[in-house]
Amino acid sequence: MSEITDLLGEYIDELNEVVKKRLEVSQIYIPPCLRKFKESPVSYLALSREHAIQALSYLRTMYPAFYKENAEQLVRLANLNTQLRLDEVGRWICNASCDEETKRECTASLSWAERIMFSVKEVRKIGYPNGTHKCELIFTSGRSFIFDPSSETLTRDLSSFLFSEFSRLYVIDLRTKRDKENLQRLYDFISNSITETVGIEETSEDDSTLRIRENAVRILKNLPLTKDKEMFKHPEDAYYALYDGQYAYFPRDALIKILSSSYGANVPPKKLSKVLKNANIIPSRLRIEGVRITFYRFEPSQKQLDELMGKESKKEEVSENGNV
Repeated sequence: MSEITDLLGEYIDELNEVVKKRLEVSQIYIPPCLRKFKESPVSYLALSREHAIQALSYLRTMYPAFYKENAEQLVRLANLNTQLRLDEVGRWICNASCDEETKRECTASLSWAERIMFSVKEVRKIGYPNGTHKCELIFTSGRSFIFDPSSETLTRDLSSFLFSEFSRLYVIDLRTKRDKENLQRLYDFISNSITETVGIEETSEDDSTLRIRENAVRILKNLPLTKDKEMFKHPEDAYYALYDGQYAYFPRDALIKILSSSYGANVPPKKLSKVLKNANIIPSRLRIEGVRITFYRFEPSQKQLDELMGKESKKEEVSENGNV
């Protein structure tokens, strides 16, 4: 019996090397959270159903062409010790539950296209009356981006979104072979990740409406937070969002002003409220120094909360040192 176990161990060791080489040749990036899969792919697949589904769903989502070519063989390897069917392998979503050091290690290795792919939660395919289609990428942060490969401003739009979402400036040049390949990977990823297909007739939203919502959410999710109501004496000039411990609030007039000055979008208040309702951003009346002001209430991002906590910690340190 021990001889059979030894032979099986040697067989799996050989298979590990074969699959590792295939992953390397195909330039498959394996994130830190799947490091054990990278080191011993077959052993990892055969460890349990959960491990197999995690690794295979990652390949299916991030490398659809590679997965399609190798799926059956990989599932057979997983079934050396588990019982798994191809139709049980779903979409992979990065849950960002790793520590900050691991996150930095992971994101430092990602291209601009992969950074988008790792952060997408859902993809909505939107059909227009003229027969054209565009995709709305909905991110784990709650923000969205309209992906239109035919747009003349695609490079600028991608760079702008990446900077606002990740605070990192990516230089994208779609004339280069590398970025053409990155764009093709992103396109393939989006095509294979569509979670919902809707028509404009169903949503009553045209392209400009979707763009307004995208820009408004981008503005709100990048605002610094404050708990000081004194910052809102002149609400139309606000550049902070008020935080009450659960939600953040930003003056409606200030958001309209920024949309107009930065994006050239002159949006009536009623239309803006209707547009933002689909993003769970709703009007809320707050009293500031006896005056009732209309704010938009939204859930702040983790990044905004972390920045606020960092500022408060520094204030406490200064206060403790007696340097107020």
